[in-house]
Amino acid sequence: MRKVIFTLLFAIALVTAGFASNGKTKVFKGQIIDPNGAPVIGAKVMVMGIEKSVYTDFDGEFIFPKVSSGDYEVSVSMVSFEERILTINLQASYQESFFITLEAK
Repeated sequence: MRKVIFTLLFAIALVTAGFASNGKTKVFKGQIIDPNGAPVIGAKVMVMGIEKSVYTDFDGEFIFPKVSSGDYEVSVSMVSFEERILTINLQASYQESFFITLEAK
């Protein structure tokens, strides 16, 4: 009986994984830099509409691992820099990368 339950759970997990990776979600990543090309560490990047935010790492890079294709407004902010709000379009390809420059206040 345990073997049957385990087999059923495994089959359900495989089917669920197949639906989750059907190409409707993608990786959205990028790098935030200053006007001199230096990475901006600790900038807040927020995708409005899904209300998720991340902070850039030591290389000024950020990543959102699962975002549906479509149009989004993205807010990028950091102390002593002007906030930027961009409209982006994530296409059907698996991964989108953006380079965004912040201007000093």
